[in-house]
Amino acid sequence: MKKNKNLMSPLGLILGFLRPYVPRLVLSLLCLAVFSVLSGVTIGMISPFAKALFQPESMVQSPAEAGGVAVDDAALVKARGWAESIRSWGMSQITGETPYETLQRICVAVLIIFLLKALFWYAQAYLFATVEQGLMKDIREALYRQLHSLSLSFFHTSRTGDLVSRITNDVMLVRGMVRAIAKDFLRKGMELIVYLIIVFWSSWQLAMVSFLIFPPIMLAVARIGRRLRKQSFRVQERMADISSTVEERIGGIRVVKAFGMEEHEVSSFAKLTRSYYVTMVRMIRLSELAGPLSEFLSAVGAVAVLWFGGKLVLADQALPADRFLVFLAALLSTMSPVKALSKVHNKIQQGMGGADRVAEILRTEPEVIDRPSARSVSKIDHSIGFEEVNFNYKNGRGAALQGVSLELPKGKITAIVGPSGAGKSTIADLLARFYDPSGGRILLDGMDFRDIRLKSLRALMGIVTQETILFNDTIGANISYGCQEADREMIEDAARAANIHDFIADLPAGYETSVGERGVQLSGGQRQRLAIARAILRNPPLLIFDEATSSLDSHSERLVQEAMGRLMAHRTSFIIAHRLSSVLRAHHIIVLDQGKIVEEGTHAELLKNRGLYARLYEWQFGDPPQENDV
Repeated sequence: MKKNKNLMSPLGLILGFLRPYVPRLVLSLLCLAVFSVLSGVTIGMISPFAKALFQPESMVQSPAEAGGVAVDDAALVKARGWAESIRSWGMSQITGETPYETLQRICVAVLIIFLLKALFWYAQAYLFATVEQGLMKDIREALYRQLHSLSLSFFHTSRTGDLVSRITNDVMLVRGMVRAIAKDFLRKGMELIVYLIIVFWSSWQLAMVSFLIFPPIMLAVARIGRRLRKQSFRVQERMADISSTVEERIGGIRVVKAFGMEEHEVSSFAKLTRSYYVTMVRMIRLSELAGPLSEFLSAVGAVAVLWFGGKLVLADQALPADRFLVFLAALLSTMSPVKALSKVHNKIQQGMGGADRVAEILRTEPEVIDRPSARSVSKIDHSIGFEEVNFNYKNGRGAALQGVSLELPKGKITAIVGPSGAGKSTIADLLARFYDPSGGRILLDGMDFRDIRLKSLRALMGIVTQETILFNDTIGANISYGCQEADREMIEDAARAANIHDFIADLPAGYETSVGERGVQLSGGQRQRLAIARAILRNPPLLIFDEATSSLDSHSERLVQEAMGRLMAHRTSFIIAHRLSSVLRAHHIIVLDQGKIVEEGTHAELLKNRGLYARLYEWQFGDPPQENDV
């Protein structure tokens, strides 16, 4: 499967998914900004509250100040800057004529501030929830759509459990990364900026001392983050192993029990879970190291600042006590955002691991695609033909087909037989255009398959395979799959033609009966007849039967062959068969061996030739073909 290297990086892909949500994201961030400012204001309220309690005489408003800001505001702005001006204006608004009145105003102001904080927090949380949940929805839908667009060869080389893990676990990691960047990083970053402004306003000397703690924190976190990203990728690989193993072994539980391999499977699974346990614990250890480390270093810095600040207040009397309290509150408040920001890097690294795996799927290009000039078709006028078709699988198995030329005339039954590994199913896959030939051409009425829109080409086909795929839904829904507009009468008519209606009608829930996962509630013959009913309802011009009766008992085979006979009447049909009893009514039989056509003709002609077909007949029926067989 090809990778498109021209597409943007994993982060660029994620940003592309975020584009429709930018307005809501910006509004959420604005609410965060207001919330952060209000958080700083709550810390700033410590100063007037402390003065109201311990220096009440300094909080009494003079008659000259009753109108609001003092007359020397302009000089104050020049002397102390905008921050001091705002603080002075705020103090003038809460300062009353008596200390008690000032205290009342402070209490009311605190209630209003916390109410506004709650409202803005709720608004940003709701807005961001719509962003992150919408992002997850869009990514999962894009992944699911992309998986359905990829060619069959992609799924032959991919584990189902791994693909499921990418849609579930990896998308959750991407969501965590977006939350870490857009919410944790920006919110805590805004809060940190507000707190640092207060810290510098309170005492730049103490602020400089506190900053000695940041370089070692950043170095430690960066080093852990690099290791964590590698470990996160390993965790996802281990989880993919577990998911894939569970799905595969539970799906094959009949074989496991038949061969008595329960203990072996449990032991093998224990090794996988042990590997996941060790890898996950190692990642958690690395992830949890950053937080406590940064918190401890911050505590060391806080103690140093407390000692130095106390000296300025008590010994040197160079800093007012209320401002020192504000400084301490702001400095201690920085510990929470610093701790959160130290984990943001780790979450981003984990998310980038998930984004890499998501982007790997989204960058993958299907091998079977429509040409730009491709056009739609709606019918078969004459025939479908193979012209010197070669095909090689990319897994090193060698040539599956070599120079195959054949024709499927309209309205005729063409059958292909041969030993296992001869290339029969490969021809069916090429006919359905699950693959494109490595060489040669496949033509519909002279038009190359690659010049026909893939959707319209497959709309001409009804395919019934040996392994019938049914979905965990009702019988009626499975029959009408691919023909959703069908009503109950059409579904029942198709079931009658497939020799399955009487069985369905006898069920308690009739056509509303659930078939179970992969149709486990039904027998092999019943599943096959449901698949034939599905093909009949589709009413396709071309029918492809790929070993449709090889795994059935004689009674089920007879019922299925009767249904196939009704379905093939007056249609272009292609039968791949292991049992020669399925091809006796074919107008033309092709014998394939080692990827080459070695014989062709009618049943009677091939028996007369005494070649491979005659030998296959003898092996299956036990006696050499007699004259009355011809």
